[in-house]
Amino acid sequence: MFSFSELDEVITNANDTPYGLAAYVFTNNIKTAFNTAEQLEFGMVGINEWTPHGTELPFGGWKQSGQGHESGSEGLYEYLQLKLVSIGGI
Repeated sequence: MFSFSELDEVITNANDTPYGLAAYVFTNNIKTAFNTAEQLEFGMVGINEWTPHGTELPFGGWKQSGQGHESGSEGLYEYLQLKLVSIGGI
């Protein structure tokens, strides 16, 4: 765990990894939630929840966390950078 003073610092540190399966954002500010989810380089982003999921939705990561996506019609589009943003508790 580390402390931070600016959200941009957190996003930079989170994206500075060769992996990108899932990331999580916990906030009561919906604007912060969506802006952060958009900037994170991960295939799935959970907002206020630990399990971003949906049987009919794409499952997959970015970078070295997998190639392509499974499930959903998105499984057909192997060359896109997809992102699932899942929100809970609002």
